[in-house]
Formats: sequence, structure tokens, C-alpha cells
Amino acid sequence: MKKTLLLFTILLISLKCFPQDGFKIDEKYELTSIVARLAGYPEYSQSPIESYNRAIDSCFKPYLDHEMIQYMKQVRENDFIGYNAISSAAALLEIENGTVGFKDNVDLKDYLKEETRWSSKSLLKYVRLLNEFYNDTGFDKFFADNTPLYDDILSKYNYVIQLIDFDWIEQFFGEKLNFPNLYLSAVNGPSNYALSGLGNGDYGTLTGTMDPQCVNPMYLYHASLPLVLHELFHPLSAELLSPYEKDIKVCGDSLWNNDF
Repeated sequence: MKKTLLLFTILLISLKCFPQDGFKIDEKYELTSIVARLAGYPEYSQSPIESYNRAIDSCFKPYLDHEMIQYMKQVRENDFIGYNAISSAAALLEIENGTVGFKDNVDLKDYLKEETRWSSKSLLKYVRLLNEFYNDTGFDKFFADNTPLYDDILSKYNYVIQLIDFDWIEQFFGEKLNFPNLYLSAVNGPSNYALSGLGNGDYGTLTGTMDPQCVNPMYLYHASLPLVLHELFHPLSAELLSPYEKDIKVCGDSLWNNDF
């Protein structure tokens, strides 16, 4: 009884800090993660949700020879595309009226200055093929068909996020924060990525999920909350450390070269 009352009190205190939108599952992140999975990227092939894995395999098996999938294999081998190169590129995109493309305010020059694995040519081709794959496969129907799973995931994770005190985080960093976008992906499993806002892309976190049928909310609190905060703190810390980049690089190079 005491534990129940304590938890209820914590939730009430935290409501003032609870993000209005909470976690979201965005079609563009599922699309880009699934494409990477179909191309054999190990980091996008670890979802613990077996029913979702079966649904992906069943729906997209006829499209394994699609030019999009073959191109993903090519840029993996030639340009080391993978991990957060996928999520950071997805952050620049939107899906509107059945078309996958860049958001209107995207600054590709700013993005490509920092994300050197992509070139302008390779990124533009990636987005063009992504749009073709989206329409050729009827991806919108796949996404709609899996809404019950996404809703189940969101119901559990949005319970957990009420325990994050965003006011405390702002006090810790000493400034008013841009409100972070908090995305989940049912594909990513243990892989989690910070979204830094490069090129006016999404800012926040993209977190892989557990199987919602196998965990309870308090287990998620202990297992997932540290990951969410870890990814969120990447861009916040980077902004604080950027004035000292040269000094940090000297120390980093020394560590890399085993000078200590």
C-alpha cells in the first residue's frame, strides 16, 4: 500500500514535467529502420518483438531485390553507412501525402558538414529510392496494420516518461531547453540514438523498445529510463563542451595513441 501511494505521489509531482506529446512512433523512423534491417544491417536486426519480425519478413520478402535494398548494401560497404547515419538522415525527412522527402526547412549543407558518411549525391539518391520503396511496397498499409502494436508500446513507455523531471534537467544544464522529440522504434531493439537537430532535423532521442507483452511499466522504468536520458544528454552536453573542442581533442588524441 505504501509503495502504491509513493508511486502515485511521484506521478502527481512529475505531471508538471511530463512532455505533452510524450513518446511517438513515427512512420519515417520505422521505414528507414526496416529498410536497414532488410539490407542486413545487424544493428537494425535485433528487435525482440518476434511477432513484428515475422510481420516485416512476411510483408517485405518479395522486395528484397528492390533497388533501395541493394543500394543500402552498397553504401554500407562503400561509405560505412549504418547506426546513427540512418537515424540522423531520417530526422531530416517527412512523409506527406504518400511522398517521402526532405522537410521544407532542412539545411543539407549544415547536415553534411558534420555527417560525413553521407555525401550530397548519396543522400539524395537514398531519399529518392526510399520514396520509391515506400510506394512500391504499400508501406503505409503495413504501418497502419501494426497500429495496435505501436499503441501497446506507447501506452507502457508513456507511463514511464512521467517519471522524468524535465524541470530538474533544465536547472542542471542552467538554461531553458528546446523541448525534445521522443521517438520509439519497434525495429531497433537495444540500439538507441540521439537526434542532434543537425540541418534542422528532429532534435531528441530515438529509442528501441522491448516487447510490450513481456514487461511491466516499472521494469521499463529501471531498464529504459537511463537509456532515454543518456541519449537526450548527448546533444545537451555537446553544446556545453563545444567551446572546449580543441582542448578535448588534444586529450582524446593522447588517449587514442596510448600516451597515458
